Amino acid sequence: MGSRCRSRLFLTNSFLFLLLVRCASVAQWVTQEINLQPGWNAIFVNVEPCPEECDDIFAGTPVESVWKWNRRFVPQQFEVDPNELVPEDPHWRVWLPADHPQSFLRRLFALGAGNAYLVKVATNASPFVLQLKGRVVVPAIEWYPHTINLVGTAASPEGGPTFNDYFAYTPEIDTTRGYYNEIYRIDPSGRIRRIVAAGRDRVEAGRAYWIRCAARPAAAAPVEVPAGSELDFGEVGIESDLEILNPSTERAITVTVKQVSSEDPPASGGFPERGGDVPLSYLVFNAQSNRWEWETLSVGEVLTNVLAPGGQWLIRFGVRRSDFPPYNPSGTNGYTYQSILEVRALDGQVLQRVPVSAAPGQMLLGASQPQDPHKGLWVGDVRLTQVNCPAYSGTNLLPTTSACEFRLIVHVDAAGQARLLQEVLMAWTPTSGTNGEYRLYRHPSELPPDARDVSRIASVAFPFMDPVPLTGSFTGTLSGTVTVDCNDPVNPFLHRYNPLLDNRDWEYVMYTNPVETRTVTRFIRLEFSDNVQTNSGGHPIWGVHAAGGTYQEVLRGLRVQDIVVEGSFSLQRISLLDELY
Repeated sequence: MGSRCRSRLFLTNSFLFLLLVRCASVAQWVTQEINLQPGWNAIFVNVEPCPEECDDIFAGTPVESVWKWNRRFVPQQFEVDPNELVPEDPHWRVWLPADHPQSFLRRLFALGAGNAYLVKVATNASPFVLQLKGRVVVPAIEWYPHTINLVGTAASPEGGPTFNDYFAYTPEIDTTRGYYNEIYRIDPSGRIRRIVAAGRDRVEAGRAYWIRCAARPAAAAPVEVPAGSELDFGEVGIESDLEILNPSTERAITVTVKQVSSEDPPASGGFPERGGDVPLSYLVFNAQSNRWEWETLSVGEVLTNVLAPGGQWLIRFGVRRSDFPPYNPSGTNGYTYQSILEVRALDGQVLQRVPVSAAPGQMLLGASQPQDPHKGLWVGDVRLTQVNCPAYSGTNLLPTTSACEFRLIVHVDAAGQARLLQEVLMAWTPTSGTNGEYRLYRHPSELPPDARDVSRIASVAFPFMDPVPLTGSFTGTLSGTVTVDCNDPVNPFLHRYNPLLDNRDWEYVMYTNPVETRTVTRFIRLEFSDNVQTNSGGHPIWGVHAAGGTYQEVLRGLRVQDIVVEGSFSLQRISLLDELY
């Protein structure tokens, strides 16, 4: 099936991958609340806490000790009486407060996601809620076969299903034996209680249980999201897949996916600020048009699917970078866009959280100034379908019998200045002190003699010319003027061998002004729009690595009246290189 969580880039040149930068310490945040009673508690941590140190987490609380099973020695995790635990026991790692007389025996220093712990609260304390703010992860729960495991579940904080319903999709765990069920919970006195009424008692979020399994479970939850799954688009990623599985080979299950907002990151720790929610789209098959199309996924919107026994739901998500909300960070840690996908089953009583993140991607490696988000080389096509009739008054456009198509090349530098090109060359250029780099050259004469892997892109619709600056913005309208000089070899009036059209005098000296030919001026206008293709508004690369709209050109000099042509254009970014040599 390939990678369980894959990222794909809609960038056609391999050298673009060198620009991919993953933000360090990117995270999505949620606060896990665990109810603690006086006495013993068995808890399960679903998040990566921040801070993670036990000294910080339990500071100011009546927690007397925290214990974690040490699997280094034996896999067996079942203890009849936690009150008999001693810090010297090598089978357990223990945290003790700094003022405890045996605190020097501490071997547990931090809490981690996917782990179960025994927590001893002072018997004279009042019940309280332990709040663990942490990074969202899909935890990996390790099971040992043919033994009893101290593990947690994916129960929803709003209320979990019964033990029978929860483990109905896990044949390795039997909950139908009544008094002989091998599922146990701990009571505040430290006694282990067998769960007899598995059809009545409910699984609780944040609780750990001792559970025997006949074999290592293929998935210990009614719906499986592979451990470690995430949608991290980084700075230039566009698409990523999320895999959801029904582990049962006998039962169908209804699964929902909903995007929710992440909490803000902790003030300390150097984490990027949350710039807002990640604008997501998802790929869906349109039966009417018989093709796959992108639909936007709003925050709070719910996707639903019924998975057949053993079925898979592979959802392809895309990030709409053009819809990033503007954000000005208040600190120096930068910012990312962060969201959470909630995967639920059994009427919402089972919950898996998947982190989603994307960086604005306006900084290059080592760059000290923000880069224009549309910088790079854009290549596409123009399709002319309308033309005016100069014989009539006015400039009313009429449809053409057939479309006229030609290539369009636009380059945008780091400052956002767009230029229309007739040709461009990509080449690997050796540089001093490094192995080399790819560069863009505006003309073959600019190529260094040691350049390698040269590729040329050109358009026959424009004369040999220097890059033409365009005014306006890439998100609105770009306009510029192309002049076909009277002596330009591609001027339609110029004929090298016709003495009446060679624009030369009787001594074969070329005129500097149009005497026997004309100068042709082309006024070009690119008006960007989302209406150039179906479903462009929800497409993740639209406005980021793809763009288009209305193309209009006014040709002056071919005849007395101006000739006006109009059609559509589309562009795709094939390079992020922002400099022309």
